[in-house]
Amino acid sequence: MKKLIERFLTIMVICLIMMLVVSSIALAEDNIYKIGYLLASDASVTKSGSESKPRMGPSFAFSIERALEINEDFEMGFGTGLLLSGEFEDSDDKIMCVPIYLLLNYYPLSIEGLPYLTGHFGYNFLSYDDGNSTNLHGLYYAIGAGIRIVKYPSIRAEVLYRANNGSGTEDSYWGSGQEVKASLSRISLNLGLGF
Repeated sequence: MKKLIERFLTIMVICLIMMLVVSSIALAEDNIYKIGYLLASDASVTKSGSESKPRMGPSFAFSIERALEINEDFEMGFGTGLLLSGEFEDSDDKIMCVPIYLLLNYYPLSIEGLPYLTGHFGYNFLSYDDGNSTNLHGLYYAIGAGIRIVKYPSIRAEVLYRANNGSGTEDSYWGSGQEVKASLSRISLNLGLGF
C-alpha cells in the first residue's frame, strides 16, 4: 500500500511540474486570487484508537490558482491555498490546512456570465495542534460550481465542498507519539479575481 501511495504521489508531482511548465508558456492563462468563507462543520480526529468529532466554527480560506483555457469548454490548472482553523466549541485545538492541487473547470454552456463546474484533486498538509504539534498529510479534493463574469479582471463566485484528510505521528515532549488521523469536510463560499 505504501508503494502505491509513493507511486501515486510521484505521478502527481510530475503532472504538477508539467502543468507549471505548460501553463507558464501558454498565452490564454489566468492567475486567480480567491478568498473564501468556510462554514461551520464537524471534524473527525482519531488518536490511540479513540475517535472524537469536535464541532468547528466558521473561518476563512485564501487561495491562488493558475488556469489555462484548453478549449471553449475546459480550463485546467493548479493551485494552492491556506484554510484557517475555526474555533472548536469544546477545546482550544486548531486544524490548519494547506492543499496543493490540480484543478479542472468545465463550462457546459456557451454564454456570457459563464456558469461552470469545478473539481480539485491534490495533496494536503494539515497542522493539528491540541497542545502537541502534529503535522499530518493526505488527500485533498473539492467539487463545486461557480459563475465567471468575463471582463478584465474576471470575477468568479463559487460554492465548493472541500474535503481535507491527513494522518501522521504526534510530536510530543516525550518522544515519538501516537498515530493521529484527521478529516475535515466543509462548504466554502469563494469570491475571486482573475488577471
